[in-house]
Amino acid sequence: PNSNMNEVINTKELLSQKIPPGATVYETLQSSLQLLEDHSVPEADESVLHLLSHSLNLSWENGHRQLREILALPPSTASSQEEDSIKSQNQNRPIIELAQHTLTSEQSIHFQSLLERRLQFEPLQYIVGQWDFHYLT
Repeated sequence: PNSNMNEVINTKELLSQKIPPGATVYETLQSSLQLLEDHSVPEADESVLHLLSHSLNLSWENGHRQLREILALPPSTASSQEEDSIKSQNQNRPIIELAQHTLTSEQSIHFQSLLERRLQFEPLQYIVGQWDFHYLT
């Protein structure tokens, strides 16, 4: 029983290190994807996209797609605060703004709690409480 408690504490510490307060959506995507991959969680990318979308209260239909677009951004575009960079990427402006969004403390804590459950291999469908089946929600 004690080793299980230590494992939970270590997971919480690891999550708070990997997803610190003040992290952007882009940074959170990158670090949490790496974390799940390092722990051999199946479908790490899908897990991160759905869990973060859920934590940010993005729409079920578009949130996953928007976050996938952020993952495809070059790091310089996703993290640049320069006005010229944003203007040159005008067609992607909403995606870039979302990538640069700093998670609130509540969003970060919520995401970490969901990620902790996924690190224990709990099915993604159970964690988010909904799933599409043959294009039905």
